[in-house]
Amino acid sequence: MKDEFAVVKCTNRECGRYTYAKTDQKTRKCPYCNRQIKVINSTVRNVDTSTIARAYVSNLNQKLGEKTSPAWMKTKKRK
Repeated sequence: MKDEFAVVKCTNRECGRYTYAKTDQKTRKCPYCNRQIKVINSTVRNVDTSTIARAYVSNLNQKLGEKTSPAWMKTKKRK
């Protein structure tokens, strides 16, 4: 089976977190800092399925000490 997903690292020095994208994509937006990432230049590992990619990304981000949630998870405070 061909590797369909690439695990990529954010190129922003302050962020540096991991995410995944399909290997045929040119770019991917970081869910934490919204920076545009070039998939070809920042690929850490290629994997077969999205489930494996998600587990690998989760493991890498836990090793970094994930302190913040992704930008899309911001919640509104109730009054």
